[in-house]
Amino acid sequence: MSVQGSSAHSYISNAELLAWMSKHTGELNAEMAEAMDIADRRGEIIKKLSDIKTELNGIDKDGAKGEAAKQKMQELLDEYKDHPAAEEIAKELNPIIDRLEQAKQAWLAEHPAAGNPAPLLHHSPGAQLPHEFPSDQSNPPSGNGSYADLAPKAQDITKWQSNIDALNDEFESQDRTAMIQIQDLSSRANQAMQLASNLIASSHEAAKTAIGNIRG
Repeated sequence: MSVQGSSAHSYISNAELLAWMSKHTGELNAEMAEAMDIADRRGEIIKKLSDIKTELNGIDKDGAKGEAAKQKMQELLDEYKDHPAAEEIAKELNPIIDRLEQAKQAWLAEHPAAGNPAPLLHHSPGAQLPHEFPSDQSNPPSGNGSYADLAPKAQDITKWQSNIDALNDEFESQDRTAMIQIQDLSSRANQAMQLASNLIASSHEAAKTAIGNIRG
């Protein structure tokens, strides 16, 4: 097949067209597969974050729940450490993990005879609940305070759950954007195949016409 240039003709064979199509669609398909994998794993993250949000219920009264929630958060961070969203997830979960661990260490320091594991965050029957933090305190304690200071309060749990909801909302928005990107990549791959197919068909038609003219 001849391609008209400004001053010369260049020839592109059908084999070259097929090679171009294979390379171009291969690149697009690889990009699409990567985008789909990221989206699929982001969906898994959304589900697991929702589970963690539920796990946070009652950790101000039950140490076992606090330990279970902390473990699930750490497992999520470890499993998706290579995901593009890893930094966003860590930004929300690490402060919660740190806070629960600080409370645990404070409890152990105040109850050395209890050994380890200790009933993290468990309040004995009749015990006075710890005082609440000021409502404008946005950062977790430094870890130097007492267990009463470090144990999570109801408003802490509400804030953490709200932050998880906001993070999931952001991930769902990213999913919608990703689907548009995936559809665009699929469309471009199909267009490339259609273009190559049309050029090859045109080349065949031109060759048939030329042969017909030669035969007279």
